[in-house]
Order: sequence, then C-alpha cells, then structure tokens
Amino acid sequence: MNNKIPWERIIKELKLEISLDEQADLDRWKAVENNRALYEEFVQLWNTLMFERMTQPSRADKCWEKMEKRLAGTKSREIRFPANKFRWMAVAASLLLILLLSITGYVTNQWIRSNHVVQTYASYNGKSKVILPDGTTVWLHKETTLEYSSSVWSNQRKVRLNGEACFNVTKDKSRPFIVQSHGVDVKVYGTVFNVDARKDKEDVSVSLISGSVEVATANETKLIVPGEEATCAKNTGQIEVEKTDVAFEALWAQESIRFEKKSIKELSGYLSRWYDVKIILDPSIPESQAYTFTIKGEPFEEILRLMARINPIEYHYTEDETVIITPKK
Repeated sequence: MNNKIPWERIIKELKLEISLDEQADLDRWKAVENNRALYEEFVQLWNTLMFERMTQPSRADKCWEKMEKRLAGTKSREIRFPANKFRWMAVAASLLLILLLSITGYVTNQWIRSNHVVQTYASYNGKSKVILPDGTTVWLHKETTLEYSSSVWSNQRKVRLNGEACFNVTKDKSRPFIVQSHGVDVKVYGTVFNVDARKDKEDVSVSLISGSVEVATANETKLIVPGEEATCAKNTGQIEVEKTDVAFEALWAQESIRFEKKSIKELSGYLSRWYDVKIILDPSIPESQAYTFTIKGEPFEEILRLMARINPIEYHYTEDETVIITPKK
C-alpha cells in the first residue's frame, strides 16, 4: 500500500464491512507514524460528532458547521501553508466531508433499525402462548401468525394478525396497541379481547372481554364494550355490533378447562371451540349422560376415546377433518 489515504478501507472498517485482507493492508498503512496520527485524529473527530448527534439531535448541517470550524482552527492567527500542502489538505477535507456524510447516513440508519423491533410468531399444529416485548400476553390458535412491530421512534405498538388470537394487552396510555388484519384495525390501550381473522372467513370478529376497544375499517369506526362482538365484513368494511357470549369465544385461550356435568351437546360445542374443529352430532344420541372432566394439553383424539368409554358412541373423520359422532351400534 502506498502513502495515499485509504478512505475506502477506513469507511469499510467503521461500517464493520472490511475483509481480513483489507484490514491487514489498512493496519500496515496505520503502522506509519504520520498515518496513524492522521487516522486517530479522524476517528476522534468522528466519535465526537456522532456523540453530539445522538445525545443532542440537531440538523446535519450544524454538525458539518462544527466540523469545519474545528478543521479551520482559530481564525485570529494567520497561518501560511505551502501550495502543495494546502491543496492536499483541501482534498483531504473534501474527502472527509464525503466520508462523514456517508457514515452518518449509515450509522443513523443502523441505530434506528437497532431500536426497531419486529418479531414474528406462529402456531401451526396447535395453540400456543407468547409474550410480546412490551409484556402483552397473546394466545395464538392453530394456523395463526402474528407479527409484532415497535420502535422508540413510534408512539404505537402494532401487530399484524392472520388467524385467531386472544390478547391481554399491557396498559400504556401513551402508546396504543393496534391489531391490523384484512383491512380492520383494532385499537386499545390495555384490555382483553379475542380476534378471529382467518383467511377463509368473510368477516373479522372482535370479542371484548374487558376494557374498551375501537374497531375501524376504511368505511366506519365503532367502539365496543365488554360483552359485545364486532363483526367486520372484509369486502364492504361494514361493522355490526351485538351482544354475545364473549367468554365462550375466548375460552380456548386458557391453560386448561373444566367440564362439570355437561351433556354431549354442550360438551361438543366447547370441544369444537377448544380444538378448533367442526363436530356434527347424530340427533339420535341421548343427552342423559353427563360428562365431568378437565382438559389441559391432551390431543382431541384422546378426549374422543374418553367420551366413548363414558357413553356408547362412535366417531369418524370426514375428508375436511369434520368429526361425525354417532350412537355405537
């Protein structure tokens, strides 16, 4: 390497993109005493400017103005330089400005990106429970994906939902929590609610257990209170609100569920919601038999076998995974 200032390699080093061979060449250049002094002055100047930039945000031209003043030195003294040295310093100053502009954009972008959180969660074969970076607890039903996005620069917490999820949102009055799915925005500050936004459904359903929720589409916005469900049509953006059994809608989002003396008809409704399966009962099955048991993480097939031992029934699956329950022959 000659004595020419290796600006490209210095930039790569500061951006942590330098290769081993380039680093070795740069180290050899820095081994020369004068080169090392120039390099250290540059790094010190850059670190000072970046510190001021990060701790006291201001316009970029102010930073460049400070840098130019420091490079110019004290104006009260008259300093004469040989013509060739002056030209060298002018070129170096110009390259330094270009370098600083390049690195400022890169470092600022990387700093912003490092403080921007984007995480994706998925539950494919069964339901799962996750805790988001802000402390919000979310249950994801099967075949559900959730993308969480938050930044120190944003006054909002946002998630994108595809599927069904039950949210217990950490309260933060300064940063609302927004669920976005299929053109529907659900805005809250701290509450418990269930959102069913499956691809194969024509509507997005929002069931509120506690707190308050604002549901908005491109056409209208409505507030719902606990015990209400908002049904939002994907194609028209129309919102219908009605009272419903919101506890039933969100019952699946638990560690376990206890059944006490439930008939097979009642039990089938709960199991359908818990396991997210369609169950069809033969009308001839008597409802005199009561079921009492607790479900935790048992597979649905195991629960069906348990029911068959308690009551003489048979079951089979159709091609679309619907379960048909009939009397045992």
